[in-house]
Amino acid sequence: MSHRNPPLHPLVVHASVVLTPLLIAVSLARIAVPYWSGALDWAVIALAIVTPIAAVATKLSGDALKAERYEDAADTEQAWIDQHERWGIPAVASAVGLSVFSLARVLVGGAWGGFMTAVLTGFVLLFAAAAAFFVVRAGHSGATTVWSTLQR
Repeated sequence: MSHRNPPLHPLVVHASVVLTPLLIAVSLARIAVPYWSGALDWAVIALAIVTPIAAVATKLSGDALKAERYEDAADTEQAWIDQHERWGIPAVASAVGLSVFSLARVLVGGAWGGFMTAVLTGFVLLFAAAAAFFVVRAGHSGATTVWSTLQR
């Protein structure tokens, strides 16, 4: 019996699952209540920096886990893992996009004028919706994958 280190993915994934919704909430609050913008700028900036790092780390650790432990998985188990990966890729992309546009809106949105602020706002709203959808779907498929393999 070989001794393996505990996988990093189950730990790192929780950072993405917490940070992405926080970035969504703070970015939307900043848009909805302009009066709060000064107070929320630091939170948007901080979350826009750490969220994509967590999302990419989640993807990379998932790839490593798949290669280390599930390369020879049974077909049904592999189907669950593949489905989880199909939801995970756009979850990462949308979290990165949300981070980029939220950061741009805070740092340069006002300097570019009303039209560009509106464009950036549109992208923040689009990526916030996409990130919320894909993080929930990826998380659900990951949990389903884990529980389906544990019950065998």
